[in-house]
Amino acid sequence: MAISRRRLLTMPPKLHAFALPVPGGRLSLLRGRYNPATDVAALVTWSVARSGRIPAIALRMDSMNQPAPELAQLPVVDSPDIHRGGGGPEARTPPGQVLTRKWPVLHYGRVPPIAPEDWSLRIYGLVEHPVTLDLEQFSELPRANLRCDIHCVTHWSRLDNLFTGVLTRTLRDLVRPLPGARFVIEHAASDPGGDWTTNLPIDDFFAEDCLLATHHDGQPLTPEHGAPVRAVVPRLYFWKGAKWITGIELVAEDRPGFWERNGYHMYGDPWREQRFAW
Repeated sequence: MAISRRRLLTMPPKLHAFALPVPGGRLSLLRGRYNPATDVAALVTWSVARSGRIPAIALRMDSMNQPAPELAQLPVVDSPDIHRGGGGPEARTPPGQVLTRKWPVLHYGRVPPIAPEDWSLRIYGLVEHPVTLDLEQFSELPRANLRCDIHCVTHWSRLDNLFTGVLTRTLRDLVRPLPGARFVIEHAASDPGGDWTTNLPIDDFFAEDCLLATHHDGQPLTPEHGAPVRAVVPRLYFWKGAKWITGIELVAEDRPGFWERNGYHMYGDPWREQRFAW
């Protein structure tokens, strides 16, 4: 059924399934657990890249966790944007975004079942030293805490996140990119076909505030948020950091990933509202 924004505001906080009419088509089966008094991110208007069938998207709101004391001794990296405009929430919120203290869950298809002992990360392509790391080897690399904001293309933003993991610059130094490497293709063990991808310039992927995270706000990532490891690229829309990441491919020529092939912007700068390709 179709549901209006007014009706959504009056619905009790529980799990719902409904369809939203949007420009160019209809987003079907948007499911959300939300509190209409506080979870304004559940009230966004969704846009789609083209008319026709749209895959179901799962949406759930998680409560914010508190940082774990055992991670407090790790180095802390501040994403530059948390100091934008003096650090106030308004200055740190890109145009068209709505702030939420929850953490919505959005992805295409199912949550892949990944046992920690089965996970591995392959870094390959235009590098001097290709490498494949299992989770134990990955966990032995130097770790850091990253303080950052995250901005979803679906119009919600969450400020003051603390992600813990391995900075991508550590991985860069491990594999040593070749001079011809200009772009990164992130590969993930999710639908479609267990090889979801997204693309971004190499300088953005290896920026000082980009990391592969194992924890959020002091707690291990949950499966729906990308466990055991997900990428975080704060300067771009959040889809540019792959959940369930299993591959980092360095290439000379850019090529679109899953959402980019379906109409999302090739770059995805939230401050320029680069949501779609048109």
